[in-house]
Amino acid sequence: MAIQLRIKGTSTLSLTDITNIASMNIMLGGAAINVPVVDGSVELTFRGSVSTIRNNVTALNRLITEVKQRQIDPSVQKVYLEGDNGGGWYRSELKDIYIDAGSNYFDQIERGASPVTLRFTRVNYWENAIETAIPISNLNGTNLTSGLNVYNANDLVGTSPNRRCNYFDIAAGVIGGDLPAPLNLSITNVHASLNLYRTLIGLNSTNPTTATWKWEAEAIRTVAASTISNAAASAGAYAGGTMSPTGGGYKVPIMEFTLTSAQVTAFSGQFVRLMARAFNGVNLYTVTHKYQVEIKISDYPVWQSEWWTRPVGGSYSWLDFGVVRMPPSLAGLPSLGEVKITIYGDTLVAASWGIDDLILLPIDGYQYFNHATPAGYSLVVDNVDENYYVSGASATNLKPVFSWIGKPLLLTPAKATRLYLLTQWGITGADITGVVSVEATYRERKATL
Repeated sequence: MAIQLRIKGTSTLSLTDITNIASMNIMLGGAAINVPVVDGSVELTFRGSVSTIRNNVTALNRLITEVKQRQIDPSVQKVYLEGDNGGGWYRSELKDIYIDAGSNYFDQIERGASPVTLRFTRVNYWENAIETAIPISNLNGTNLTSGLNVYNANDLVGTSPNRRCNYFDIAAGVIGGDLPAPLNLSITNVHASLNLYRTLIGLNSTNPTTATWKWEAEAIRTVAASTISNAAASAGAYAGGTMSPTGGGYKVPIMEFTLTSAQVTAFSGQFVRLMARAFNGVNLYTVTHKYQVEIKISDYPVWQSEWWTRPVGGSYSWLDFGVVRMPPSLAGLPSLGEVKITIYGDTLVAASWGIDDLILLPIDGYQYFNHATPAGYSLVVDNVDENYYVSGASATNLKPVFSWIGKPLLLTPAKATRLYLLTQWGITGADITGVVSVEATYRERKATL
């Protein structure tokens, strides 16, 4: 099958319909994958009656204008060069385009006497012209495309489709193509009443099925802490205690846990974001509190954070202790030794604290969104076009998220991926009953047609 080409913006113009426009010497361009754009060209011969030729020239000139307008005005629709080389239509966004011809350009075209050269600059990849649903799985369903429940806790309490797990999986072999492709998500608030205010997404493609990312605080060794039973806590309990003033920034350990050799090796040197979920209603963060994290190997300190004082986007229930490579050295080697993690606290005023979960959130990809999504509405994470907004059930009255952090999440072809969601419900709460329904899509990407 001969390659088919067309330009698609607000209208579509075939470059290979033979009857009206013939293409020769097609050069689509190519470069190393880290080069953002490439140049190409194609020779066009316009055919048919004078009126047909003039109409097609006008259509082409309008598309050329749209390409140029798009570069300065994002409200103008993107224009794509689309090609089908026997595997379906794929598209590559045009960044510049012009007709290279002599002074007798119009005479050439109208007489069909000789071809003119269309030169263009496009992005350095081809993506499927059709967005494809991704089957996703967790303990609440297998290979679902119509919505999968994901909770704000991972104590695994309950039964499918309402079992409390805070992740979902994309199986190996699902993502096609040969280039990483952006992931699009629709995250619908299906809680009975609470608004969804903040969403953190961590992506794990290094070792998604065996890396241990979550610890129940009350189940690991604690320092000067008690186990406090409460049905509203993950796994029915949390670790709590009283933080006393030290009078000058002394390191007072409040939590300590050990990653086994197998657990450390599973992380394989990927970066993680160390998160603590406060028990709902207990402040981990106030203006008087501060925390520090220390990592030891063979009882020797190898990494130490700054004193952390900031919550996640104003949420008192999620405290962000910072980003660290796990382990801090020897990335990717097998049989790594165990690692001890200690959390220290200090305060100016005596206060109680309560930690429900400790999470080493893998961030092979990471995004954080600050938004307000009522029950029945969806947070739309469009990483293909980099648009992030809240949408109602009727997809009207779109509202942008307040702020976001992170680059578009990328899926690696033929590789299994796990994604974790940490969410805030109401003004400050990290409610374990918070639940969303997730749908995922993508456009397969490849280097060449």
